[in-house]
This record gives sequence, structure tokens and C-alpha cells, in this order.
Amino acid sequence: MKRILVYGDSIPWGLIPATKFERYDYDMRWPGILQSKLGKDYQIIEECLCARTIDSDDIRPGFEGRNGTTYLPTCLDTHYPLDIILLSLGLNEVKSIYDWTPLQVAEKMGRMIELIQNRKPNFHNSNSRIILLSQPTVSNTGFWGDLWVGSSEKSQALYKEYEELAKKTGIDFVDLSEVKPDEKDGVHINDAGHALTAEIVAKFIKQL
Repeated sequence: MKRILVYGDSIPWGLIPATKFERYDYDMRWPGILQSKLGKDYQIIEECLCARTIDSDDIRPGFEGRNGTTYLPTCLDTHYPLDIILLSLGLNEVKSIYDWTPLQVAEKMGRMIELIQNRKPNFHNSNSRIILLSQPTVSNTGFWGDLWVGSSEKSQALYKEYEELAKKTGIDFVDLSEVKPDEKDGVHINDAGHALTAEIVAKFIKQL
């Protein structure tokens, strides 16, 4: 059985668009759909959290522990051995509460990739395959107030930065640009988006 870790934020966590942290059921969010598409020869491990960043500390009350790099070593040790690690992070770093450029976000992701490549979980050599997923392009953000103001252009530019980063670091890159955020929400994907994401990722994994 191949073990696949999904390390991500509210998108793979399954936040239902235009709600305050309501969650799709397992069989409706894309990691769960991916499990059904890949079958019993694979095990999908969800490690996803709303507002999780690559390495930025969210200072808002109630959002402690969202720094993905801080938690990552523990996560890798917990779920070892891992054949594949799917990285779905970086979108939260383009929020208005941060001041990172798309290049800086990609540099942060580069350090996370380097951490995975160099770390030995539980003191064992690890050769997990790393797959970087492109992030949704933020559109209408009215539902979330000022939180995502100015994020549309940054999220668009992040696609190219991630594509180049994958080439530079020698990892895989999955193009999810077909998947659009829900119109009412502007950030998160709806049930159709989850189904499409799972379809694209499953097709990519089956071809490895």
C-alpha cells in the first residue's frame, strides 16, 4: 500500500464556501474522493488545517499553530513512512494580513521542500516523492471582508512561481488552474471543484 500525505490548508480540509468553517464530509472533499479513485492500493492521510501557512504566524486570536513549517517535522515523524507528499499550501500567505510577494511565498515553499528532502523522519532515510499543487486564483472576496483584498493578482502570479520552483527543486508540479473558487466565496472551492481536483490529482498519480 502506498501512503500519501496531503499537507494543506482549508482547501483540502474541505471548507464549504461562504460558511464560517463548516466542512464537507470526507467523501465530498478532494482527499476523500482521491482515496476512492486510487483504491485500496493507496492510503490517503489528511493533514490539513484552515488558515495554515507555509511558515507565517497568524496573529489573529484563535488561529494559533497555523505555521506549517513548525508542525511539519512532527507530522513527518507521525506518519512515516510516506511514499508521496502532496503540498497544498501558500494561498494563505497572499492574504492582506501578510505583506509577502509571490516570489517570497515561493521562496518559503522552497525552504519547506528542502526540509522534507533533507529530514530523516524517525532517523530513517526518506525518499518521499514531493508533489506541489498549484493554488486557486482568488476572485471575488466580498464574503471575507478585507482579509483577501489585493490577493487576486498575487495568487495569479504564484502559479508561475510554483511552476518554476518545481523545476528548480526537481519535484512534481500539478496544474490545478482549471479549478476555480466558488463565485460566492471567491477563495474556496465547491463540491464540483473538489471532484475536479481529485480527478486531476488521481490521473497524475496513476501515471507515475
